[in-house]
Amino acid sequence: MIEVQLNSNGDYWQLSWTDPTGKRIRRGIGHKSKVNRKTAKARRLELQASLNENREGRAAARSLWTRWSERYLANRNAELMPKTMVMHHQVVRLLTENAYRPNELVMALTPARANDVVASWRTLVGPATVAKWVRIAKTVFTHAHNEGEVPINPFAHISGAEPTPAQRERHVTIEDVTKVTQYLLEQKPKTAAGWEGFKTRAGVALMVQLGYWTGMRTGECQHTAGLLINGFQELDEDRYILYPRGEYETTKQKQRVIRIEPSLRLWWKQHGKYLQAMAKRPSNPYRVVKDAMEVVDVEPFTFADLRRTRDVIWHQTYPSHVCNVWLGHSERVAQKHYLSVSEEHYS
Repeated sequence: MIEVQLNSNGDYWQLSWTDPTGKRIRRGIGHKSKVNRKTAKARRLELQASLNENREGRAAARSLWTRWSERYLANRNAELMPKTMVMHHQVVRLLTENAYRPNELVMALTPARANDVVASWRTLVGPATVAKWVRIAKTVFTHAHNEGEVPINPFAHISGAEPTPAQRERHVTIEDVTKVTQYLLEQKPKTAAGWEGFKTRAGVALMVQLGYWTGMRTGECQHTAGLLINGFQELDEDRYILYPRGEYETTKQKQRVIRIEPSLRLWWKQHGKYLQAMAKRPSNPYRVVKDAMEVVDVEPFTFADLRRTRDVIWHQTYPSHVCNVWLGHSERVAQKHYLSVSEEHYS
């Protein structure tokens, strides 16, 4: 039985108890001027009864993993995006194959066995994929724990953080961007078959300009370039409303307003009509940009480098909270991934 204690924490009432895992939990229930002792005692009894009732319900929950996992996937189907559901199906299949024997209960998976499962995953795929599978497994067993199928989450002690690569310090100059985009726009094909490739390269040139001047992510650049080329959007104002692809907003897909620099508006005014007539929605931008950089002898950069460069430039002029709204990330993410020291800081 869980015993809840009523404590005095200065001017506040506090309830405390030890959960079945041995963790000490404390919860404030209000200021003494608003909650008298009689009310505090009543809340203690209510919470104690609720905790023990839930514990009894959890003790009674004993489902087979195969049946419970099928129900879990069916229930989550309406909550998650299709691509996310594919990953949940994959992890549930891996757990069925690697973590459970036939006709085992959900609670059969212990933290020790979870360690062995993750170790076997590391022999199959890279560390970033393992981290993604661990995060999904944690989510699955959080639901199992909430339904009383497991006393603790067996994956709770395993880190789901992706390995941090060595931080790149590539700051892209406007000269580099100009060289690459000019090459992509000027290399016209000599045969009819080559025009499809030229149309793709022209679309990628627009992506590079968007990446440098707006700091959009790669997918956002690609999506926006397609809209501009097809005439659904224009870059004739000082701001651009970026809409997420599809019907859903995600961590990296949220509607936001982005500042459009005058230089980008001028570039679009000079090349927009031509791109709408000649270009097509870009595909395989990484290969196209890589080939162009090799030809014009520019130090390789990625779309993430373009985004980092724009973040640093904007932070030199505008308040941090404004830059983060335009770029669509938090201050913590900006500090961790994008803000860095450029050569201009030393001059």
